[in-house]
Amino acid sequence: MTVELPIDAITVGDRHRHDLGAIASLAESIDTLGLIHPVVVTPDHRLVAGERRLAALRSLGWDMVPVTVIHSLDEAGLVLAEQHENTCRKDFTLTEAAAMRAAVTEVLAPLAAERMKAGVSQPSGKLPEGKPRPQTRDVAASGTGYSGRTLDKVDRTRELADDTTVPEPVRETAREALAEMDRTNNADAAYKKAAEAQQLHGAITDFPDLTHYADTGRQDDAIRLAAALRAYTEPELSVRLDALRRTIAADKAGKLTPKNDEGPDYRALADKMFYAANNASSVITNSGGTDTITTAIAHADQLTIANWRSQFQALAATCHELAQACTPKLKVMK
Repeated sequence: MTVELPIDAITVGDRHRHDLGAIASLAESIDTLGLIHPVVVTPDHRLVAGERRLAALRSLGWDMVPVTVIHSLDEAGLVLAEQHENTCRKDFTLTEAAAMRAAVTEVLAPLAAERMKAGVSQPSGKLPEGKPRPQTRDVAASGTGYSGRTLDKVDRTRELADDTTVPEPVRETAREALAEMDRTNNADAAYKKAAEAQQLHGAITDFPDLTHYADTGRQDDAIRLAAALRAYTEPELSVRLDALRRTIAADKAGKLTPKNDEGPDYRALADKMFYAANNASSVITNSGGTDTITTAIAHADQLTIANWRSQFQALAATCHELAQACTPKLKVMK
C-alpha cells in the first residue's frame, strides 16, 4: 500500500550503509522526473529501503514523502531487505548505459524544449537557489551509474563501429573496443585503441609511405609523422616527403641499424629528434602558440592531452638520448 508520510516521521534507525554516494545527482533526477520508486517503510514508519532517496528528498525540501508500507518483515527480514536492496541487482554495462542515456535523452529533450519555450530556466525552487538546471544529457546519464564523459567515449566508439564509410579493420577494432569496455567496465583504454586505429588509417590515407611504419609495428611513429607532415604546405611538404622516403628506404635496407659496436647511430637519433621536434612544434602552432597552450589543454579531451604529452615526452627523451650518445665523443674531442 502506498501512502504519504511526513518526512520527519520516518525513522532511519541503525543502517549498515554509511556512504550514500552522490546524493546531489539523485536529487536533480528526482526534481526533474519525480520520485519513481517510493520509499519503503514498516507500519511503525521504520525505513526498510530507500535511504538515498530519503536523503535526496530532504535536500530538496520535501515535507511529505510517498511510501510503500510493507507488513510482512520481522527483524531478520529488515536486515536482509537492506542487504538485498544493495546487492541483488546488476548494473548497466557501459554500452547498455550509453544506449539507456540515448533513450532517456530522446524522451526528455521535448520536455526540456517546452520548458525553455515557456521561459522556465530554473528548477521549481527545490534545488539550491542559483544552481543551473542540469543539461538533458547530464540528467539522462545520472541514472546509469556512469559519467557523461565516459558515455561520450562509448558513443564515439559506437559511431566508429557503425560507420560504413570507415575501413572494416578500423570498424572491427572499434567493435572489439566496445566489447572490452563491457568486459572491463572501463572506457579509457579501449577508446584509445579505437581512436588510434582511426588515426592510423588517416595517417596512411594522407601519406601512403607511412604504411611502412604500420607494417613494422610502429603505428605510433606513423601517427606522429603524419601529424608533423600535416603542419607543412608546398613546397616544404614535398621536401619533407622526399626526406621521409629516403629514411624509409634506408630503414628497409637496414642502414639505420648499427652493424657493429662502433657506437650509437647518430643519424637515426637525429631523425627521431627531427620528427619529435616537428610534432611538438605542430602542437604549439595548432594550439595558438605557447601563450594559449594552457587554455587549449583546459578545453581538450583526455585523449588529446595524452597525445600532446606523449609528443613532448618523445622530444625530451630523444634529446636526452642524443646528448648521452654524444657525451663520449665530446670527451674524446677535449
